[in-house]
Amino acid sequence: MSLASVSEVQTQNPRIQALLERHEELSKEIEKAQNKLSTEDHYVKLLKKRKLLVKEKIADEERMYAN
Repeated sequence: MSLASVSEVQTQNPRIQALLERHEELSKEIEKAQNKLSTEDHYVKLLKKRKLLVKEKIADEERMYAN
């Protein structure tokens, strides 16, 4: 799928758009947690796992939408 097609799919599918927004929120939350000295490693790992799951859901949605 070309880059233009991916962008088109993302803007036309509200579910993908919501997942992309959640992915961005998690990125910001991870960055904030990593900058806090009191944040525990397991919390950051949990956030990263959640972010990865969201990314996988985005890829699944894009594949379904493309077919």
